[in-house]
Amino acid sequence: METLISSCKFCSPSGTLFSPGHTWVRKNDYGLIKIGIDEVTVRTLEEISVVRVAKAESFLHMDDFIFEIKSGEKEIPIKAPIAGTLKFINPFIINKKIEYPYGDDWVVLMQASGFIEDKSMLLTEEEYKNWIKFEFKKLGRSFRDEFPFGNYYDEAYKLKLHSASIS
Repeated sequence: METLISSCKFCSPSGTLFSPGHTWVRKNDYGLIKIGIDEVTVRTLEEISVVRVAKAESFLHMDDFIFEIKSGEKEIPIKAPIAGTLKFINPFIINKKIEYPYGDDWVVLMQASGFIEDKSMLLTEEEYKNWIKFEFKKLGRSFRDEFPFGNYYDEAYKLKLHSASIS
């Protein structure tokens, strides 16, 4: 688990905040909020692309549908990490593989409504790393519950992660 977490570089620009919905947010120089998919999601799921986005100029509440990603045949709705008006959709990201989540592969720009309040619901980079570690531990527990292999699972998982870090 630690290897997977550390392999995600978390090279997010200063001021980036994260939501448990696997999005990141960052205020740009013009006061708009840039939103994209987090690096853990990009590295964990197979090839991800954005396939559908809420309508520009629509007002979204926190947790409203904002966009949908596709990984393999599975489509996954993503919720808005903040409330506000969706001002701009990145036209270069639709149906394109997300490779640089904190760079060119951002998804939308929003004009925040009550960003101070919404910001308190978001995670700093350090809080986010701790949350991700917790989520991976929960995932491990659910696998152990479903597949009763005892310590075998733990050891196999550690070995798999160690092998991934070497290659």
